[in-house]
Amino acid sequence: MRVTVYYEDTDATGLVFHPNYLKYCDRARAAHFFNTDTALQGADGHLIVHSLACRYLTPARLGDVLDVSSNITKIKRTSLKIEQTISRGKKPIFTVQLTMLYVRNMRPSLFPEEMLRLFHTIEKELI
Repeated sequence: MRVTVYYEDTDATGLVFHPNYLKYCDRARAAHFFNTDTALQGADGHLIVHSLACRYLTPARLGDVLDVSSNITKIKRTSLKIEQTISRGKKPIFTVQLTMLYVRNMRPSLFPEEMLRLFHTIEKELI
């Protein structure tokens, strides 16, 4: 997914405000699921972010055009591990590894079979 940095994305120094990198990644994940007709929620449950680890490599600035890529790196019965990278040109500027859980009634639960099959079809595929 391509993102352009606008004034509203920056702090007083003209650099992207740090939580906005996570917003870009969230939009890219959601856009992929929407574009592939993969539901972000099942009949009675949904995906939530359980944990994440970020690395800010170099700042993005007002007017930069960024690319956000995502890879599913591991699928378990109740969780997904996803790695996302934000790049300016070919240079990575931000990475995040996150774990998403499928929950029902705010408790980890098994993925519905159809959701699990869909995740396996896109595993390790650039999204």
